[in-house]
Amino acid sequence: ETADDFTVAALQRLTDGFLDAIIGAADSLPHELRSLAHRVSKAVHSRWPGRESSVVGAILFLRFWCPLLLAPAEHGLVHWAGDPESAVSANASAGLLNISKILQHLANGVAFRADPMYS
Repeated sequence: ETADDFTVAALQRLTDGFLDAIIGAADSLPHELRSLAHRVSKAVHSRWPGRESSVVGAILFLRFWCPLLLAPAEHGLVHWAGDPESAVSANASAGLLNISKILQHLANGVAFRADPMYS
């Protein structure tokens, strides 16, 4: 097993964990966000039946979940006694960026390529 295999496996486990947490929290979303998702779903259904979930998912990931992953300190998700900008290490930030890319690809239904796009 190469270092790249280990990194990919670790990234897959972390992404699975984030995705499970997001899906598990769906019922805990604020009413306004669930209402927005419902309205978007209805609008999409009238124009592109069968695409509701992918469009709503793409919007939620692009506009809500991924920004939280990319800037957790600015959204109050991590707390550090010192400077909030230093609350997430460079390695953690790179990992969160890769997780965000993967989640966005999944939400958009984009196929993954064999070349290293997550560097």
